[in-house]
Amino acid sequence: MANLRQQLASLGFTVVAEQHAEPHDPVDLLAAVWLLLNAIAPPDDAPWLAERPNRLRRVLRSAVLLAGVPALIAGTLLDRLLVKPMAGRWGLANAYRVLARRD
Repeated sequence: MANLRQQLASLGFTVVAEQHAEPHDPVDLLAAVWLLLNAIAPPDDAPWLAERPNRLRRVLRSAVLLAGVPALIAGTLLDRLLVKPMAGRWGLANAYRVLARRD
């Protein structure tokens, strides 16, 4: 939050209000696993690809995603059973809202 406030100030904004709240659906670990899988096997349908992926590349991506299902499930369970209760107990939040006005 401090970095965001500093960046806003450097752009000529003054922070008027700030809210922190527990996320409605904890997905931090799930998202991290999904981003890792996408880094290992990037999506095939990106419009900027020079050529369409061949069959082997599509099969390899599918294999990586299928192999990652247990990690996705583990990330979801850890988010719900570990991260959410700990965040609530310690008042941690990954969701926030900032209202700023231009000076």
